[in-house]
Amino acid sequence: MPIKANQYLVGPKRVRCELKQGMLMCSIGQGQLELFENFLIKNQKNLERALVVVMLKTRESLEQVIENMVQSKSATNHTLK
Repeated sequence: MPIKANQYLVGPKRVRCELKQGMLMCSIGQGQLELFENFLIKNQKNLERALVVVMLKTRESLEQVIENMVQSKSATNHTLK
């Protein structure tokens, strides 16, 4: 879900994404880029778990959690190595 220019909410994390040579790439820290599809494959379970943890802590539905993250600064900047 788009947050602002080149920044998207992926699970509970804010991820910088950009198009490079027709491929969607995401920033994984220290100037490194990774193909978005590979990023999701490697991180899907962790992103899902993180959302469930937020849902349990806040006692909110997934929709409420996502809406709150989009509207606030509660989503974290995401860097993976």
